[in-house]
Amino acid sequence: MKIEALEYKAKNGETVIMRSGKETDGEQLRKLAWQAYGETRFLSKEQDEFTLTAEQETAWILRMLHEPRAILLMAELNGEVVGDAMMHPVAESSRQRHRCQAGITVLEPHWGKGIGKGLFALLIAAAKEAGYTQMELEVVAENERAVALY
Repeated sequence: MKIEALEYKAKNGETVIMRSGKETDGEQLRKLAWQAYGETRFLSKEQDEFTLTAEQETAWILRMLHEPRAILLMAELNGEVVGDAMMHPVAESSRQRHRCQAGITVLEPHWGKGIGKGLFALLIAAAKEAGYTQMELEVVAENERAVALY
């Protein structure tokens, strides 16, 4: 799935471009993940445990782009990717086709700007369009911002 790029006004008035991921985003996605793992304890890995290369990220992006019921979204501010969101099927069996897995990352300097809220709204719209009726995600209970968003 893909969306047309759109402008989103952050709470501080900055314009954030929200768009589908592209094949050329591998290095930016790698940098985003590496930075995010170093900024917060709310993610599943320590920064030094994140070992994916730009090529591996690009391969993952291509899989997401070719999956008709999956989406990868990027939040860009002044040409820099500051957040991402993804959604993909949990499974394709008839009893699980209604379920999708979702995740959102926003770099810490951009927390509180509404970027996660904008990405989440786009994920919900994409999930409905794809026919999902159940969206699943994991959250650390102490991550009060994420708990409030979800």
